[in-house]
Amino acid sequence: MKAAKEVAAGSKVWEFKLGAIIVLKGKVVASGVNEYRTHPKFGSGYHNRLHAEGGAIYNSVRQGIDLEGATLYVYRLPTGRTAKPCLSCEQMLRDHKIRRVVFSAIGYEHGIDGSAT
Repeated sequence: MKAAKEVAAGSKVWEFKLGAIIVLKGKVVASGVNEYRTHPKFGSGYHNRLHAEGGAIYNSVRQGIDLEGATLYVYRLPTGRTAKPCLSCEQMLRDHKIRRVVFSAIGYEHGIDGSAT
């Protein structure tokens, strides 16, 4: 989780600073941060948000790494309010047969949606 925290610090998205690492057979094989990317078709006026989980999977696929049985660790700095993958990321995790997902749970004094008092 410490490595995922270090990766999260590199995120340039101020609202949600997340970092993800993928560990396979005891080695970190890929990492990713949540970020905005310029859409190649629409140019600089349109940005896609890439989630940390998706970025880590994307980076591992680019390297040709089979992720079956891997573990994904996601760390969010206190600026974010996320505790699980979104539906799209969840589907990617299934598609790539990632066996285990571990999310940090720091700073939930206000509840996930900010409603707790």
